[in-house]
Amino acid sequence: MGFEGYNSSGSSPMNVPDFLYFDADSELRFNGHRLRLIDVAARFNEGHSPESIALDIYPTLELPLIYKAIAFYLEHEEEVDAMLDANRREVERQAAQPTGTPTLDELRKRMNGKTESFTFLDSLKC
Repeated sequence: MGFEGYNSSGSSPMNVPDFLYFDADSELRFNGHRLRLIDVAARFNEGHSPESIALDIYPTLELPLIYKAIAFYLEHEEEVDAMLDANRREVERQAAQPTGTPTLDELRKRMNGKTESFTFLDSLKC
């Protein structure tokens, strides 16, 4: 992915319309929003209508902007689908990573340790 446009086939980069921009992570986002083009494209691919996307899923995006985004997606379907696939793979990779969160037993031991140290500190104050 690159700032001038993303194209998995190696041909010329796509022209990004004025309502979209590439962020520092090469994510294609809506100007003035944190939402990505692939978020709208994924909902469209799931069978949601533009009206449903605007009213029920992303109410901060106006309906005409949703239509523009879908039109852009359909004109650049191969490139945007490649972005969707890359995003899906990254989500799967992160989901497969160990979380590093403590177990319930570890949390209980920590809490017991804090309770004991609190009691000890309280006894010093007297």
